[in-house]
Amino acid sequence: MSTTEGRTHAEGLAEQALLAHVRHEIRSPINAILGYGEILQEDAEASGQTATVADLQIICAAGKELLGLVDDLLSPARAAGRGRLDWDALGVQMRHAMRTPINTILGYCEMLAEEDTAPPSETFIRDLAEVATATRQLLALIEDILRLANPERAALTAGPALPGASAAMQEAVKGLVSAIRLPPGAAAAPRPTGALLLADDNPVDRELLVRRLKREGHTVATAVDGMQALEAIRKSRPELVLLDVLMPELNGFQVLDQLKADPALRSIPVIMLSSWDEAESVARCLEVGAEDYLPKPVNSTVLLARIAGCLERKRERDREVSQLRQVEEEKAARYGECLGKHPAIARIRQSLEKLAGAREPVLIVGEAGTGKELVGRTLHARGRGKEAPLLSVDGRQIADSPWGDKLLGDARAGESTLMPEGTVTYLDLVDGGTLLLKRIESLPLRVQTRLARFLEGGDPLPGRRRPDVRLIATCGAPVADLERTGQLLPALAALLSRHVLELPPLRERKRDIPELAGYFVRRHAGRLNKQVEKLEDAAVTRLVTHDYAMANVEELERTVERAVVLAGRDSIDAEEIFLGVPAPRPSPGFNLLRLPEPVLRLGLRLFPDVVAGGVAVFFLFLVATCFFPVTIYGEDLGTRLVWSVWWPGLMLLFLTVGRVWCAICPMSFAGGLAQRLFRPRKERRIPAWIKEHDTAIATAGFFLIVWVEEATRMRHSPLATGFLLLAILSGAVLAGVLFPRRTWCRHLCPLGGFGGICSTTSVLELRPTPDVCTAKCKGHACYTGTDGSGDGCPMFQHVMFVNSNRACVLCLKCVKNCPNGSPQLNLRAPARELWSGQEARPAVGASLLVMLGLLAAQSLLSAWESGGPGGMAALLAEHRVLVVSALLGLGAALPLAFAVAVERRLGASGDAAKSAAFWRRIIAGTPLLATGYAAYQFGFLPALGNVMVTLGWQAGAAPAATSWTTFSLLRASQAGLLAAGLAIALVALVRLRSAVAPGAGAGVKTVGGAPPPPPPARAGEVKP
Repeated sequence: MSTTEGRTHAEGLAEQALLAHVRHEIRSPINAILGYGEILQEDAEASGQTATVADLQIICAAGKELLGLVDDLLSPARAAGRGRLDWDALGVQMRHAMRTPINTILGYCEMLAEEDTAPPSETFIRDLAEVATATRQLLALIEDILRLANPERAALTAGPALPGASAAMQEAVKGLVSAIRLPPGAAAAPRPTGALLLADDNPVDRELLVRRLKREGHTVATAVDGMQALEAIRKSRPELVLLDVLMPELNGFQVLDQLKADPALRSIPVIMLSSWDEAESVARCLEVGAEDYLPKPVNSTVLLARIAGCLERKRERDREVSQLRQVEEEKAARYGECLGKHPAIARIRQSLEKLAGAREPVLIVGEAGTGKELVGRTLHARGRGKEAPLLSVDGRQIADSPWGDKLLGDARAGESTLMPEGTVTYLDLVDGGTLLLKRIESLPLRVQTRLARFLEGGDPLPGRRRPDVRLIATCGAPVADLERTGQLLPALAALLSRHVLELPPLRERKRDIPELAGYFVRRHAGRLNKQVEKLEDAAVTRLVTHDYAMANVEELERTVERAVVLAGRDSIDAEEIFLGVPAPRPSPGFNLLRLPEPVLRLGLRLFPDVVAGGVAVFFLFLVATCFFPVTIYGEDLGTRLVWSVWWPGLMLLFLTVGRVWCAICPMSFAGGLAQRLFRPRKERRIPAWIKEHDTAIATAGFFLIVWVEEATRMRHSPLATGFLLLAILSGAVLAGVLFPRRTWCRHLCPLGGFGGICSTTSVLELRPTPDVCTAKCKGHACYTGTDGSGDGCPMFQHVMFVNSNRACVLCLKCVKNCPNGSPQLNLRAPARELWSGQEARPAVGASLLVMLGLLAAQSLLSAWESGGPGGMAALLAEHRVLVVSALLGLGAALPLAFAVAVERRLGASGDAAKSAAFWRRIIAGTPLLATGYAAYQFGFLPALGNVMVTLGWQAGAAPAATSWTTFSLLRASQAGLLAAGLAIALVALVRLRSAVAPGAGAGVKTVGGAPPPPPPARAGEVKP
């Protein structure tokens, strides 16, 4: 820059500084005039002084006129060019333009002070005097401007005193100039650059800002509406967001609200941009948490300065938060002991003693959740101990960039060195201690190269002292496999392979599970202040028989911790043990819990308790009609209602909407009532043999009901029907008195067992929102109830693990209890769970085959009763009990014997996958059972078999019609049901064939591909 250009710039800068100071000084008395005038006006309005209000309005209007004149005459645009202002002309212009409003204000002030209609208060006189004083100060300031001669003003640049201006004005102007101008030869400090997101729906504004920001070195992503902006922020996590207020989909206010409400995103600074600069909108954005609010058109100089300041503050804040988190993690005593008697664990303990005093790198290999971090921390503690720093870092959190990385800092010579000066790296933080680097295979390859160079003795940063850091790394697979797949560089693999500790998965050391589980019980019971001392044998058995393919010891600890929370006694029973993969994310469907709030609130208030009460009253009437028969049109009312209405209706309910009937069943209602009235002080536990053989018990009960029904011709005997209903009712009441919750419904009820199998075909399902359960669930209210009184799920279910309709009665207690809104009540494709989440349960498959065999036998008996071939009707009439017993026994035994034979053959081959696939295919026939029984029970609907349908046509005015066919409506309905069941079963088989992962094991593997990844571990959490 030439000397002339420099002088011109300096003079222009002084001109702007002087103009800004004058504008500030003149606006101060005008603001006082307006402020006191508005206060006086409000007081006068409050006291009802109409004439005074009118005069004060004139004063305020004159003040606003003065403010407009000042903004116009002293606009910054007057000093924007290189020309000099004519202060003499400006002063004359100001005096001429402002004379009238000034005189108006002074005149009305004097008039109001002399007003004698009503004696003014002291406050009124004092405020009015302030208005007059401010007006006279304004006149004096205008006279000061007239004394500013141009030669004297120009001397400000060189530095001599300004004779025409006051000393205060001269010092203020010089101070402004010196603060804005840089010293001669000095260069402006480089502004920080970062990853920005610009959200603006105006393409022109967006393009101009993007070009300007990229020119300054920023990386800029864009979004055209609020919804797209939120998705981009959640995905890329920019360092700063520039957010327009007026946008489609979601406006800027809504986006800002959601950002600041999300703990993971609230630290991202936001600068609001808008042509709408109304004061309330500005205030609202700043209150919610925006860093600034800039009006459009945006001044690029101001915007760049705001961005630089925001980036600096964010990075400093991130550093402080990171350091605080690291310190807190070191204080948290969350790590247990290296427990176990397995030979591999014994070798680990020996290796820890040998390596404790060394400073060489150590690699710990093991599956997720095997306790790698615990071993690393134990190794550190046995070395330099607590006095040395320890930092645990996940390799997935270290990203490579042009300026370096968090682990090693700036890149070496010859590479970009843009990282801010003074950046503290992870190696700096643990100088003298240990860096525990988890998932080292997730490090970027360039960072791996630099890390290998550091471990070989090189410096991590040019010109810096080498930190004294011991590296303990962990990985999830053998080093050779990681090197072969390119996840680990050979140089780094060679350095880490010198000292390797391998941790076996929990499924290979199941003898250690009881010891580990007992330790976790004591640890979490103490943490939660619960008197839980041990696990029952059934609970230990369930823990030992699980494969822990998802997260090993971590999965075991999470399971035991959850069981401690759920336990209502001093020990943990099998019902509190929830193992395996949480329920998969529900497929797209309509969630009935998203109905309008009034409808949903009313439905939850009535269902199931109010509805169950009404059903119970009707059931009492039904039983009464069985013991005290009522005849209508020659038929017994009780048997007709039970066998021709209730039983077919029950089949249709199970087929279409699952076990909704069980939620309002009068038997379970009576059992729950008896449980409340006669519950003993110490509730008996459910015997292990009942829980182990519950499917067989329910199937045997179903067989017994069918046998009694057919052997005694119960459909024609109201008394026998009444005794059957009372027998089922007695079982429910007795189970309610003896055992907790709905033990009858879950483990014993014959109708519940049948309904549980058929409910897998329904179009209604209750499922969790897995992410909500994993992230938010703390108290497990779905199981324990909201008050911990046991009024949770009556079927011993935790909503996070509900992946089948079999044990869910749709009572919606979890919906009412869950504070996080996890449960979903979805409409789905029929029988979807048969191919999307069905486990290989041989007991369920065997029960299904028995029921299908009973259905075939009942259908054959029904045909014989109608006059079967070969005199079978006569034989049945003479020896009914014998024939029924033989036929039902064969019907149940033959398919079961076939399945058992196939199972033994598959078991002998040792192929568990084929055995599991076989039982899955058996269970896929559930739609045939559900529709078959519904079709069978349709035969007992009143008069349906007598309805005949004729299809035909009649041409013109022909006297007779031509008939195509005549058929029975009953037969057509039965055929339609069976065809629908067969079609659904075939679809399930086809989908199952394509969905089952090759080599899936029985009972513990998921269907639909590889098992889902384990949920992320909690921050700072390590498992032994």
